[in-house]
Amino acid sequence: MSERIPEGWCAEELGNLAKKIEGGGTPSRNEPSFWGGSIPWATVKDLRGTALCNTQESITEAGLENSSSKLIPANTLILACRMAVGKAVFFDRDVAINQDLKAFYPRSDVDWRFLLQWYVAKSHVIEGLATGSTVKGIRLENLKTLPINTPPLPEQKKIAAILLSVDEVIEKTRAQIDKLKDLKTGMMQELLTKGIGHTEFKDSPVGRIPASWKVTDLASIVVPKGLQTGPFGSQLHAHEYVEWGVPVVMPKDMKGSRIDSRTIAYIPLGRAEQLSKHRVKYGDVLFARRGDIGRFALVERANEGWLCGTGCLKARFAPSIDPIFISCYLMQPPVVEWLNANAVGQTMLNLNTSILADLPIILPPENEQKTIGGAISSLDSQVNSMTRKLAGLIKTKKALMQDLLTGKVRVKVDQKEPAVA
Repeated sequence: MSERIPEGWCAEELGNLAKKIEGGGTPSRNEPSFWGGSIPWATVKDLRGTALCNTQESITEAGLENSSSKLIPANTLILACRMAVGKAVFFDRDVAINQDLKAFYPRSDVDWRFLLQWYVAKSHVIEGLATGSTVKGIRLENLKTLPINTPPLPEQKKIAAILLSVDEVIEKTRAQIDKLKDLKTGMMQELLTKGIGHTEFKDSPVGRIPASWKVTDLASIVVPKGLQTGPFGSQLHAHEYVEWGVPVVMPKDMKGSRIDSRTIAYIPLGRAEQLSKHRVKYGDVLFARRGDIGRFALVERANEGWLCGTGCLKARFAPSIDPIFISCYLMQPPVVEWLNANAVGQTMLNLNTSILADLPIILPPENEQKTIGGAISSLDSQVNSMTRKLAGLIKTKKALMQDLLTGKVRVKVDQKEPAVA
């Protein structure tokens, strides 16, 4: 059964909406005078986001003239036909493009911003049409035959304006998150090397630190028997996992030094009780035992009672140790380098409790640990709050796209604005 078209809308093919579609090219890499000029030159590497302003590379007038690259005016719809199939962007300035991109110039009765939003909404469909074993691409002929229903121009403009306004809030939220993350990185670097109010410093296995800080090892800051290997495969079998129960933390669930529960596995409560020594408490740190050495996760209060899974190591700290401070310390590059240098194995690196026990730890006094951990934790809370806001905005945008771009929900257009047949 054919798709029902909203009243006043037209069923078209994407190619029929174009006044012109043109591709680009790459100036010769063997001619230095073609590169490093004032003309931004876009490739799929630059397609991060939708509204763009910069490119990684630039070319000269000579490079533009002596290649098949084209100079595309600002605010022109640009589509990726290779590698980043399904991506649609625009730049706020004139840019040259390479051969993997196409500039789409719509007819006068079609708003490019509406097309941009429609294309982004259909990106998963367009990705599915890509072919190729190593580098996937889509033929322009196939792109042109994509079916699209278009409302009159005033309605297109109104729909695009609504969706773009949400895009702007999304991008501002992403920028705020990036700033907070940069601030956290800078704060960690400052506090974990200089501390608070220190004037005398000394060398340590991880660089210069305040003279009053202790240099110890992980074994010295955990409770008795506080380093433990997770259950082996012979103790916990794949057939024991269920749809709901006690979450089991695996290395794959460790993301950004916290536990990501979106794809976590579960075992029955009774089985978890049989493995009670592997259940976790707030403040524990779980390490990946093999593969991605240096990956770890701090157990938060929401994770209390979960299970340390196969492939993990668990560290439980003494009461005088601030777990947030330790989790920040573990993210420092010298720590990750030490773990990789001391891991064992030929084909895949492995950690064990003996190696972890020797991990060098720098340790401020307890009050300073808590002050440093609290300052960084405050930024973490702000990042988490903004991340939740971003997820909500993205969900709202998807719902709006589904409603507005299909005509399921019609927008009101100013009657003074002339309609286009």
